[in-house]
Formats: sequence, C-alpha cells, structure tokens
Amino acid sequence: MRKLTTKEFIKRSREVHSDRYDYSKVEYVNNKTKVVIICPEHGDFEQSPNSHLSGIGCPHCANESKKLTQESFIQKANEVHDNKYDYSKVEYTHSATKVEIICPIHGAFEQTSYNHLRGSGCPHCGYENTGWTKAKFIDICESKK
Repeated sequence: MRKLTTKEFIKRSREVHSDRYDYSKVEYVNNKTKVVIICPEHGDFEQSPNSHLSGIGCPHCANESKKLTQESFIQKANEVHDNKYDYSKVEYTHSATKVEIICPIHGAFEQTSYNHLRGSGCPHCGYENTGWTKAKFIDICESKK
C-alpha cells in the first residue's frame, strides 16, 4: 500500500470525522507518526493517523462523554443500593469527590462517589452487619499476623 499524502490523510479524516476537527497543523509522515489535530473545544492534541482514521478523536471530548452527570450518578447509585439511600444533598462533580448521602437509619455520611457505586454504603450499617466494633476489627486483624 502506498503512503498517503497530507492532503489524502485530511480527506480521509474528514470522511470519518466530518468537519469536527481543524487539520491546518497536520504534517503527515506515516500512519504511526503523530500529527497535530485541533479540536474546536479543547485545542491541539497529538494522535497517530492510524488511530484518528479508525474513529478515535479528541481525548478530552472522550473523557467528558464518560463523565457521569448528577442525575446519572443518582440513578446508578439507586440501582446499586436498591433505593436505600436519600441523595437529595449530593453535589456530584467527579468520581473522586466525596458526596453527602443520607442513610434512613443513621443519617448523613460522606463517601467518594466511586466507592459508593462500587457497593460501599453507610459505615454504621456496615459495623452493625459485621457485629464488629473498630477495636474488635483491629484485634482480629492483629491476631492473624
């Protein structure tokens, strides 16, 4: 297969991505040497022509599309925890941020949204379910050394 020219690469890129990106900084060398592509929202990014022609675009746009909204976080949390908690005080920004969740038995507690969606719940309910106090848990851990 013959090597593409810069003009041919841009033509093929537009067939894949329409007019989404600005290709004015592209200097095509081969399909593995990264080129500079301009996203109208996030600016310059580098990408291999091979990746770009396979449909991959701006990495910042891709990350934004993965980010949960407040509503989608609450919906997923209700699915994971079977509608157990009240999320009226949640201010979701991203997965590493702590959110305030209200347990119907023990009241408000804070937890990262990531851990909550992985199944962590009210810490007081967790203590009750295991029957262990913090001191008992430490004793058990130390006895297993």
